[in-house]
Amino acid sequence: MYMLEKEDKEARNWFNDKPPKFWSKSHFRTTTKCDMLLNNICDAFNGTKPILRAREKLILGLLEGIRIYLMKKLNQKREDLLKYQGNLCPRIRKLIEKVKEDSATSIPTWAGKFLFQVKTMYGEQFSVDLSGRTCSCRGWDLTGIPCLHAMSCIFHIRENPENFIHDCYKKTTQMRIYEPVIAPMDGPDMWEPTDLPDVNPPNYEPKKSKLNKNRRKEPDEIEASKRKAVEMKKQRREKKKKQVATSEMHDATKLSKKGKLGRCSKCLQTGHNKTTCKKSSNSPNSTTLPQTTQTTQDWYQNATSPSHPSKQINFESTYWTGHINEPSKLNVCMGL
Repeated sequence: MYMLEKEDKEARNWFNDKPPKFWSKSHFRTTTKCDMLLNNICDAFNGTKPILRAREKLILGLLEGIRIYLMKKLNQKREDLLKYQGNLCPRIRKLIEKVKEDSATSIPTWAGKFLFQVKTMYGEQFSVDLSGRTCSCRGWDLTGIPCLHAMSCIFHIRENPENFIHDCYKKTTQMRIYEPVIAPMDGPDMWEPTDLPDVNPPNYEPKKSKLNKNRRKEPDEIEASKRKAVEMKKQRREKKKKQVATSEMHDATKLSKKGKLGRCSKCLQTGHNKTTCKKSSNSPNSTTLPQTTQTTQDWYQNATSPSHPSKQINFESTYWTGHINEPSKLNVCMGL
């Protein structure tokens, strides 16, 4: 609190009328075995799809949806526990493995019996009591899982860490938690009638705004989301700059057509193309490309050549004059 007061006195004064047990882990109770500061468990439960779908229904439909969801959930947990072979829960086992690795930074000193003094490589010093399962860092006291200081002491006396974990994380305790069964119920048509008045829903007043299913965010979460949006915008801007720079480097290897005059393929003049050419192809001033023509005599020689004996044609009875520019028409006339 001294550091907070040094940074911002108004923030320090804001905590004056609030009990420390609600916002400081140093004043949390050690009987619950939970070090969570926020109520994320309820938020996670209320954010599930079955609960969100049930919220859209009336009171009876809402309660029935929650009951069915819990009935399935408890049964699924029981089936999973029966199949599980370990003694500790899977997540707790993974957490223990991580604590084992982190305990390498602690050096325990055995004071006697189950009392130890632990010094870390960062200059910190703590006292550990294995019999009382406590550590002055309060990590073991709050969660029931040995902290890295206690883990180094457990390794020093060569004991099994699972023997120092609270019973709430063991399989037997979890089986007792999920042992109760939510009994099935008959439908409304089989309920016994009563003389009590019916429970009618309250008067419905439609809201102008759209129904919001998202939870209300805390002020710090709103600021975090804004910072994240700014960072993403900055990343997109940098990515776009890189793409532009890459395209410029790619264009630098090609010869640009900027400033080059186009040439028309009809009149061979610059400044326009063939679609916008104003000069007709039959005008005397227009310049056209020469076209190759072939006379009938040339086609006759090719058709009667020895290399094509199957295509020899008798032209004696037919007199051809003029030039034929399209050989395909000549083939049609000849019957080829």
